[in-house]
Amino acid sequence: MYNQLQVEYENFSYTKKGTSTTRGVTTSYENHFKGADALRENLASFRIKPEKFGPSYQSDKIIRLVHSFTFLENIITTMDLEEESRNLLNRNMESFYKTSFRPVFLSLAYLLRSNTNSYSKELIDFVTSQERKQKQDFDIKSYKKEGDLFGDYYNS
Repeated sequence: MYNQLQVEYENFSYTKKGTSTTRGVTTSYENHFKGADALRENLASFRIKPEKFGPSYQSDKIIRLVHSFTFLENIITTMDLEEESRNLLNRNMESFYKTSFRPVFLSLAYLLRSNTNSYSKELIDFVTSQERKQKQDFDIKSYKKEGDLFGDYYNS
């Protein structure tokens, strides 16, 4: 199941279409991104209009990653495993969140903190539950600047 989550993450895709003008010549472009690059490009698109995060193809794909991660966490919790194996899997999940999801999801949650739709709430709740594993009083709304979210992490 862990490998399936990694595959789902690596196959996450984003297509960026647009036009560019150079020396008066306008050309169309279509760039395709996968995995971490796709998540970062997706974040960049929501930076422009965070209120667009909601029922849509791209938002659905992000929420599906959240569901897969949560499902796997639940399986680990309920499986009949030896303590050492459970701890190892939990450390892998923690590492996966920190290295694969955290940089984008934490920024996205910050951008969405004023949104009231169910998609935004679900992502914020997910990020909050993950962040509270490290900092029990974590509250996305208490941060004044996005960069403050990462200060402790990158300075440790």
